[in-house]
Amino acid sequence: MVPSARADLVGQVGFDKQLFNPSQGESIVIRYELTQAAKVTLTLHDPDGRLIRTLVSGASQPAGLQMATWDGKDDAGVVVPDEAYYPVLRVEGADGGSVTLDPSQDSGGEMLTGIEASYDAARGVVKYVLPESARVRVLAGIADGPLLATVIPNLPRPAGLCEEPWNAMDDSGRIKVTERSGWQLRVEAFRLPRWAILAQGNAGAKFTDYTLASMRKGGSEPPGHQLLALARKPRVVGSERLSPFASQSRILDQPPQFNVAVVGTKEAPEIEVALDPLTASLLNEVRFEVVFYLDFKRMGEEEQAYSPMRFAVPTGSVAAGRHWLTVNVASLTGQLGTQTLEIEIDK
Repeated sequence: MVPSARADLVGQVGFDKQLFNPSQGESIVIRYELTQAAKVTLTLHDPDGRLIRTLVSGASQPAGLQMATWDGKDDAGVVVPDEAYYPVLRVEGADGGSVTLDPSQDSGGEMLTGIEASYDAARGVVKYVLPESARVRVLAGIADGPLLATVIPNLPRPAGLCEEPWNAMDDSGRIKVTERSGWQLRVEAFRLPRWAILAQGNAGAKFTDYTLASMRKGGSEPPGHQLLALARKPRVVGSERLSPFASQSRILDQPPQFNVAVVGTKEAPEIEVALDPLTASLLNEVRFEVVFYLDFKRMGEEEQAYSPMRFAVPTGSVAAGRHWLTVNVASLTGQLGTQTLEIEIDK
């Protein structure tokens, strides 16, 4: 006989707080209510769905309020990097019924729109307000022109006022974005799964490095297709619009890393774009494009790009002298990266 799914085995689930800093010794208490005596397993997972920590494993617990404390460490005793984590609760009742509560399967991913951002130059912060906890990307660029800076790349943030440090410079450190005509900020956000727990303050760890380190335990660098396979199966929600990037590996949230070099002559300059090894291993598995801008105006693109690739700078209608050249790399998996450099054109 197959046990029935019994949502009534569990009452309320909650926490003493949503945001904590495990690198400073803080912990978080997870509370859940059992409606009858049951066998309980409580695990914590990273945003890619990987098991991070087992807090309770097949323990027999009585009916009533139960609590488990998480110190922000994984099963190896390592403090987890800053990210959003979520609990999965499996309960097996004495009557044979059972239920697994996995918030990633029925919540999160819904796009949040209409979020406006402003820049406080005196304090050097970008400010915006979230109606609920979300994964947020803040971009800065020129209207109808290039992306110039990623202020934050799809990071989890709590509901309410959020402030992101930004020095107003482009990602290359060459241009003060806020001094350019037509500059603007754009906020993209989608909801986190319910019960999301936000770990913050561990500046010494990066989620990408943490994930790759665990994958390297087999002795080799994971190829791009393995990283892409971390993505969970997208769920289907009635009329609510899901972000197309909500269910993919969070490794893909990092902007593409690449180098831009000027080759050729000043009379006939070319630029060469080369992805770094990790970015190449990811983007070689999906289609990506490279878009070129001269003085912040679009001058060409390659929709089926490759690495390394060269592009001739069209100098026919360009005055001699120094010009800003910006390269944007964009993938079908939502990655966006930018580099800007100054070039000299002779005629």
